[in-house]
Amino acid sequence: MKQTARILVVDDSDDDVFFLRRAFAKTGLSPSIAHAPDGEKALEHLLKTAPLPDLITLDLKMPRLDGFGMLERLRNHPRLANVPVVVLTASFLEEDKDKAKALGARAFFTKPASSEELIALVTNISQQWLPALAA
Repeated sequence: MKQTARILVVDDSDDDVFFLRRAFAKTGLSPSIAHAPDGEKALEHLLKTAPLPDLITLDLKMPRLDGFGMLERLRNHPRLANVPVVVLTASFLEEDKDKAKALGARAFFTKPASSEELIALVTNISQQWLPALAA
């Protein structure tokens, strides 16, 4: 029996979370998706959750604690340091990509404009970061 993937989506846009959930559902993976609107809420969730998510998707530009701050805190926390983080942001800036990667993000993607592109991106993320669960 296929295990359900657990994903934490950290994004302050309810619309982006809705479209991401829908894109994952269209891939057939149907992961269990938790949502946090900022880095502070995400860290609170992670510290209370067992088991940890299989993957975190992380926006960079958020209130309270942004994606960069969250990446720093994740990498400095022994229990959370190895949870894979994929940045999914509206930023096209090369310096944002470089900084996110330097802080431990495993991948960096700019949010696509169309639902077809988002489905293709989610399929790629699933195959690359959740292969045992997507098989």
